[in-house]
Amino acid sequence: MFQKRDFLLFSSALFTICVLSIVSIPYWQQLNAESPGKENRAVNQYPLPRIHVVQEGETLPQISKIYYGTSQHWKEILNANRDDIPDQNHLRPGTQLLIPQSNQ
Repeated sequence: MFQKRDFLLFSSALFTICVLSIVSIPYWQQLNAESPGKENRAVNQYPLPRIHVVQEGETLPQISKIYYGTSQHWKEILNANRDDIPDQNHLRPGTQLLIPQSNQ
């Protein structure tokens, strides 16, 4: 018989698997770029969300530069994470930010 503790352990393990699969997305993007083909086009139609874990001293423009190649898209990151960023000038280390697909 399942008890509450067993359910919590199972759901925690399932959450960890989901997070690990999201964190590994850059590998899939790299694989997609290296071997373009019919099966990869379907993957591009439904891009997976990207998550960034804030490190000590990082800023939104720096994070924008990592994912978009330019610091100009920092407002897109801010808008996608309004609830998790109380002060855009001081990001808390460990905060998980959703990195949206660029509009441009």
